[in-house]
This record gives sequence, structure tokens and C-alpha cells, in this order.
Amino acid sequence: MSQLKELSIEILEASEVSRRGLWSELQSFAQCDPARHYFILLGLLNPEKTFRSVITARDDRGNLLATFLQRSSGNAQLMMSQKLMDGSSPQESLQSFAEAVRRIGFNQLIAAMSYCEAIAPFDLFVSHTVGAEISVMSAETAASKELQKEIICDLEPLMTSDLDEIIALYQRCFHSFTPRPVMEEKLLSGRGHGVVVRKNGQIAACAQSEFETSQHALIVGVATTPELRGRGMASACVAGLVKQLAVPGRDFALQYDNPCAGRIYKRLGFIPVDHVGHYNFRKEQ
Repeated sequence: MSQLKELSIEILEASEVSRRGLWSELQSFAQCDPARHYFILLGLLNPEKTFRSVITARDDRGNLLATFLQRSSGNAQLMMSQKLMDGSSPQESLQSFAEAVRRIGFNQLIAAMSYCEAIAPFDLFVSHTVGAEISVMSAETAASKELQKEIICDLEPLMTSDLDEIIALYQRCFHSFTPRPVMEEKLLSGRGHGVVVRKNGQIAACAQSEFETSQHALIVGVATTPELRGRGMASACVAGLVKQLAVPGRDFALQYDNPCAGRIYKRLGFIPVDHVGHYNFRKEQ
């Protein structure tokens, strides 16, 4: 296998990315690993509003290998291809990319730790903290009969008419969550789905999917009303949604920062593959 020696680097303002029609390429790149790119994919639903500038790194054939996205907030995100992560290319191949990142800077880089650690040797970061765990369920596990045993509740499909009730539930469970218009557009377009459990006519638990393709689907928005936790309803929602969406070759992924939820997801068959890192920029003195 030939080693990658040098990357072709471009720093582009968001308007130039739009003019050249590159947002769809970035979305396709992100969709190859939605487990690590969930919040990037959300941002790419409205890219000119979300992102200020983009750095692209390509090989000598023009293939996109890495992307740094500076958000309008000043924070940033990062994507890398497996070709850069598999160890077959020398570390020096990322030097020009890291120099471009240093040039435009950021407040905090929030991205998969495996990506951030690949450019950490170039002294871009002053400190970092470990955030949410990223976990994946294989297509084989999704198709297993064991998962069926977790579906101990009657599940109903999530409808757009349920979203006001879902928002009320999420307000009790989360500090932040996807806005209602995004959830509605997702359900209407078929980009994602959801299931709910009702108790006494009210939604007691739910789980949603997002950014579904033939190969991947993300599980998001898993919640149970606080008074009814510990009864297996969230597990049933996740298992039921996975079984509903399981097709040959499709895996499932999610992110979580709650250890109790993590134990449930591991029991269901999700395997940790990475963490989200929060890296602070080393500004020049």
C-alpha cells in the first residue's frame, strides 16, 4: 500500500463552499461515520448559518480525507477518513492540515477523540476533557433474537402530532435537544423515525432515529419520564426501534454521557468505539 505523503489543503469561507456546491460532498463524507459525526450532520442541515469556514484536506486524486469546520460560535468540529486513521500514512502527512487549523483557530474543538489525538502532536491544544461515549451496535446484533426479549412494552410510532408532548418530556430530561422543526422535518421526510410508550394515555418513554441510510442509523432522544424510570421502557423503545429498522448490513450508533444509560446500552449490545473530546486551542502568546 502506498503511503500518503502530503495533503492538498484549502481554507474556504462558508459562502465559497456554497458557491462551489461542496456542502453535499461534506454531508456524504459525514454520513460515512454518523456515530462520530452526529452534530456535524445536524449542522449541515443549515450549513451557511452554522459554519463560518471550512478546511478541506485531499489526496493527490482529489479524494476528501479530512475536514475542519469552524462554527459561527467560534467552536469547531473535525472529520477524518479511515485512511488517515489506520496508521498506514505517516504522521507528517497531517502537518499542513494542522497548520491550517492553527491559522484560523477556534475556541474549543469538539470532535471524536481519535481524530483530535491524530493532530495533537502538532501542539494545537492546551488542555482537553473527555465527553460523551460513542457506541455502535453491529448489524448482526440488531438482527439477533436476544434483542427481541427487551421489548416488554407496547410500542407506538412517533407521529408529528406527538412532538409537543415529546418536547415537554425532553424539557424534563435534557439540558438541550434537537429543535421541534428539525424533528418534524425528519419524521416527514423519512430521514428518521421514532417509537413511544404510553401510560394512561400520556407518552412515558421514547426513542428516535436520525440520519438513516442503508448502512447506518443513529439512535437519539432516548428518554423516560422521571417518575417511571427503572421499568425497562427506554430499553424497550431502543430495542423496538432497532428491530423495526434492522436490515442486513445496517448498524446503529449513539452517544451518551450518563453512566446509568451506558450500562443499559451495553446490555442491549452497543459497544464503545470512541469518545467525544473537548479540546481547548493553544493560542499564540
